[in-house]
Amino acid sequence: MTNWAGLWTNPELLRAVLDFNGCFQPPDFGPAQGRPLGAALSQTPSLWNLFPRPPRNEFWDFTPETRRLALLPPPVLTRLLLYWGAALLAEEAAQVIRGADLRRLQTALGPDLYGYAVKRGRFQLGSFDSPCRESLDFTPEQPARLGRRAFDLYLAEWPAALQKAWHTRWSWAETNLDPKAPASEAEALKPPVSLWIGLKKILMSETNPPWRACFS
Repeated sequence: MTNWAGLWTNPELLRAVLDFNGCFQPPDFGPAQGRPLGAALSQTPSLWNLFPRPPRNEFWDFTPETRRLALLPPPVLTRLLLYWGAALLAEEAAQVIRGADLRRLQTALGPDLYGYAVKRGRFQLGSFDSPCRESLDFTPEQPARLGRRAFDLYLAEWPAALQKAWHTRWSWAETNLDPKAPASEAEALKPPVSLWIGLKKILMSETNPPWRACFS
């Protein structure tokens, strides 16, 4: 059952959800009149028939919240996963102090990502104990690889129809993510609560402000 009331209390999320589902958005009646309309729609979902949408069997309301990662445009999702991967490297990166080693590390991560990792990333990580750990070699590809592993934990939990809708909405070429199903090791792991808390912290502070409201 679609959580209409929850969507109408968050206009930014409602717009993103309608856009993802390919719906025509209802007119903007302004704050004074919009609230009664939202109440009516939440109490009588059949009124949505007044707002045509492409015929399909599913309408995704993005409950639970972790499915809202599918709403993020490819550049925002890529940035989120990249910064999450950098946060996983942060504690070890902060311990590199020898001149030659430090220069190699800064070159591998780039100045912006290195600065984020050692200044903010390790604190945003919180108490998360990553099931995605690997030996740290500080290569340019490593933050993105670690971030993708975290994303795979959630992708494995999405219904197949939502994965297909995500593919259709953004296209695999745009997301730059492998279209194959998540690896079996990811399917066997349940994302810990601390992973979502850390991802939200990074999304709220390091990604485009308009998307913060969708996760508040």
